[in-house]
Amino acid sequence: MNTRRSEIDQERVPCESYGGFLGDQTESSLQAARAEIAGMDVDTVKSLIQELRARQCELEMRSGDPSSAQSDLTESQNRFSDLYEFAPVGYFTLDRQGSIVECNLTASRLFGSARSALIGTQFSKFVAPESQDHWCAHFHSVFSRESRQACEIELHAQSNPPSIVKIQSVLRAYQKSDVCFVAMMDVTDLRMAQRNLCDLNEQLEQRVVERTKEIQREREFVSNLIETAQSIVLVLNCDGKIVSFNRYFESMTGWGLDELKGCDWFETCLPEFERKSIENRFAKSIIGDRVRGHINFILCKDGSRREVEWYDAMLSDSSGNPIGLLCSGQDITERRELERAVMRIASEEQRRMGIDLHDGVGQELTGLALMADSLAMSLRKKDLPESEIAGRIATQIDYSLEQIRQLARGLYPVKAEGSGLNSAFVELAAHVSELYGIQCYYTGDKSSHRLDPEKASHLYRISQEAITNAVKHGNATEIQIETEQMDDTLVLRVADNGLGIDDENNRKAGGGMRSMGYRASIIGGKLSISAGVKQGTKQGTLVTCIVPNPISQR
Repeated sequence: MNTRRSEIDQERVPCESYGGFLGDQTESSLQAARAEIAGMDVDTVKSLIQELRARQCELEMRSGDPSSAQSDLTESQNRFSDLYEFAPVGYFTLDRQGSIVECNLTASRLFGSARSALIGTQFSKFVAPESQDHWCAHFHSVFSRESRQACEIELHAQSNPPSIVKIQSVLRAYQKSDVCFVAMMDVTDLRMAQRNLCDLNEQLEQRVVERTKEIQREREFVSNLIETAQSIVLVLNCDGKIVSFNRYFESMTGWGLDELKGCDWFETCLPEFERKSIENRFAKSIIGDRVRGHINFILCKDGSRREVEWYDAMLSDSSGNPIGLLCSGQDITERRELERAVMRIASEEQRRMGIDLHDGVGQELTGLALMADSLAMSLRKKDLPESEIAGRIATQIDYSLEQIRQLARGLYPVKAEGSGLNSAFVELAAHVSELYGIQCYYTGDKSSHRLDPEKASHLYRISQEAITNAVKHGNATEIQIETEQMDDTLVLRVADNGLGIDDENNRKAGGGMRSMGYRASIIGGKLSISAGVKQGTKQGTLVTCIVPNPISQR
């Protein structure tokens, strides 16, 4: 602080200069007052003198000790001088020729010269050549317009690097002449920051433009990919309303987007017997439980049905809230028809082999059995020892004949005529009870008599696999097979009182469960495996298969 004070004291402007300035103003005011008093009458002058004396007394009472007032005045002058000298703004006083009459310490630092060296120097000497015209126009406008003027110029000081300053100037009267008061602030760092900000902004804008073009290209690519994809791309909102689909869906179903946009997907495009289950799956998918390989029918515009295998993904906003569902589907109608044809051919071949075994080999064995019985009886009548051998041959032939019948029944268990599926289930229940020593029952709906042979055969195989799993993996002692016609669907249920479903049992029975699911899908059905009714410590398992069985097809 002492160093700063000494610096001020060395370069301080003498107070006489400020006093001279004030004295000039006082002299001017007194001259104006004398001229005004000269025009007054005596009474008015006397009254004015009395008022001045009263004011003088009041001022003397307020001022107190003159020496104390002088000290306060000096302290105020020093405080003003400090504020003036160390202000962050450079102050200049210029005459009409542009020479520096007075400046503060901040101004001298901006110019890189001592204050004493600056007095009398042309201000334009420190202005950069490219800013000279701007400075001259600014300086002349101060004296011509008599209003506050502002500009920015670049300085080239002797010992300082180039800098940018902001100047505000105003015309004032000083010592009987007009001078230019200048306030100058260094804005170099501010302008550099602004330039850097502008550069960064330009770079950011360029990156935004490039990224926008890149996103546009990606969107065009994805759009072309979706439109040319040989699979369904479908977008649904959270309410199951259709938002968008691609051209493949249009060509497959005959529906246009303008016809279906905003329509309810379940009511418009799904057969009635599947709507409830698909709505339940949709409710799970919309909260993130993704579907993998689910198969169902969809309705085309002409009333035909196509079979589609679906995969989906939840769509969400920036906050992670679900806004819809993206569904990708593959039309597997032709593949399914081919699979059904293969299965039908295999089933027909099995049926033919079963009939051949039953009617061919079976009949021959039956004849041989009769001949063996006749031979054994004839030998016994003659009391020959070979009769025992003939009897064993007849018994072995009967055993082989029963095996042939069982094999034929396994190859084609469901007959196309007669009681059909019901009869096959009655025989299956009896065979299971005898084979495993457990209780197996069947209760059937007469409507199942009218199920087509292909579906009946697959349902029989599903029941066989469910019973095998219940006995081998669930240790069941009681199994119930049930068929029930519900509207246009036939429901098959196989319930047991075994250990129930768990990860270990699922792993052991994994191949059989996949086989049941595949057979159900082949005939357009839906298979579900769930926990049964709990009995004591056993939970049991319930296998349910629902297949279409419209009245028109019975």
